[in-house]
Amino acid sequence: MMCEINTQLSQENKQLKDENVVLIKQVATKEVLLMEELNYMAKIKEELVETKLTIKKFSASSNKIDEILTS
Repeated sequence: MMCEINTQLSQENKQLKDENVVLIKQVATKEVLLMEELNYMAKIKEELVETKLTIKKFSASSNKIDEILTS
């Protein structure tokens, strides 16, 4: 009787360890995907900042041209 219980517990323990390995791999994969997404978002943010600066420079140049043309 005790041996059967130990065998059953041992099997359950192995199943839980196997499930744990699968879950750890899933978490690791999701962490990698999240880091890739975060890096992509950081790159997009940098591009937006650069675009805003370009627009600001263009606007300043356009204002100077308007001043020259009106004078």
